[in-house]
Amino acid sequence: MITLLTTILCLATFLHGGDSPPYPSLERLSWLEGHWIAQDGDMKQEEVWSSPSGDMILGFHRDTAPNKKTFFEFLRIQQGEDGIVYLAMPNGRGETGFQMTKMDDNQVIFENPNHDFPKFILYRLEPQGILFVQAKGEQQGKPVEYIWRYTANRKR
Repeated sequence: MITLLTTILCLATFLHGGDSPPYPSLERLSWLEGHWIAQDGDMKQEEVWSSPSGDMILGFHRDTAPNKKTFFEFLRIQQGEDGIVYLAMPNGRGETGFQMTKMDDNQVIFENPNHDFPKFILYRLEPQGILFVQAKGEQQGKPVEYIWRYTANRKR
C-alpha cells in the first residue's frame, strides 16, 4: 500500500511539474534592461527599461526634438495569472494591454488583435547589440508599421 501511494505521489508531482511557473519567467527578458537610444533626423528616441523585479519590468519611451512637440509613453511588462502582459500608457493616459504570444532567449512578441495600433509589438536583441523594435497595426483602416533600431546608451 505504501509503495502504491508513493508511486501515485511521484507520478502526480511529475505530471504537475512541481512548483515551476506555468509561464516563462520575466528573468528571460533581462536583456531588455538599459537605456536605448535611436536618432531619426533631429528626433531623439529613447526607451529605458528596468531590470525584472518582483512581477514586473518598468519602462518608458520618449521622443524629443528641438522646437517640436514630444511624445512619451509609460510602459510595464507584468507577469500575472494569465501570463506575461505588456501594458502601455501613451502620453500617460489609458492603459492598453498586449498578451505575450512568443518568447525565446532574445525575442518577445506581444499582441492585442482588438486594438487598432499597434496590434503587434516585437522586441528583439540582435547579435550586434541592437535593440530592434517593430510595431504593426492599422490607422484609419490602413496597415501601418514602425521600426526602431536602438543602441545602448553607454554614458553613465
